Amino acid sequence: MISKIQQLFGKENSPDWNWYSALKPSLPVSKTPIDKIPFVVMDIESTGLNPKEDKILSIGAIPCFGKQIRTDLALEIKIRQEFYRSETIAIHEILPSREKENKIEEKQGLIRFLKMAGNAVWVGHFSAFDFQIIKETASRHGLYSLHNPVLDTSKLLVRADPDYRNPDELKKGELTLSAIFKKLNLPIEEEHTAIGDALSTSFLFVYLISELRKRGIKNWKDLRRSCI
Repeated sequence: MISKIQQLFGKENSPDWNWYSALKPSLPVSKTPIDKIPFVVMDIESTGLNPKEDKILSIGAIPCFGKQIRTDLALEIKIRQEFYRSETIAIHEILPSREKENKIEEKQGLIRFLKMAGNAVWVGHFSAFDFQIIKETASRHGLYSLHNPVLDTSKLLVRADPDYRNPDELKKGELTLSAIFKKLNLPIEEEHTAIGDALSTSFLFVYLISELRKRGIKNWKDLRRSCI
């Protein structure tokens, strides 16, 4: 019988994920200084742009602490999938037949990512899609509630840089990583790979945090408001 809690709040997480739920108390509170917050910058390559139907092909994740980008702790996960879309292969160049020996099952890939990033704030460029497809993937494996806060560098950019203050007035493509990095003269890594885009987004995130500090953004409450 479905419990009253389940009726009110949806499905309960499978006991297999109790270890993930236990990480929640270590997440930041309002007055946590930015330097004390664990961030994981992530990027996902997928079979398409529909989170409910498409599947994750690879995850790139890099921890950031303060101004440090911990490339030594970077994680690249390649996931074995049977479902592919030919139109997206030309972008991410991940083929069904390539490097099968280096790919792992979807649930195992999710576990590896959450073991690294489960107690961190997630950061991405246009991160709504990344979060949503992780959420859909998790729900297929009995994890129905993700507790990690998510920051979007495209929104932080609007607050940090006056040139991006009115995003509706920008030309198409001006908020892509390559266009932003060219304008800001930042180093960009290989595009359209999860780990390459995660590293590039890490550079952007550290730059934005530095700029936001100049504007008085010092703690988690301030930072989260900057992303609204």
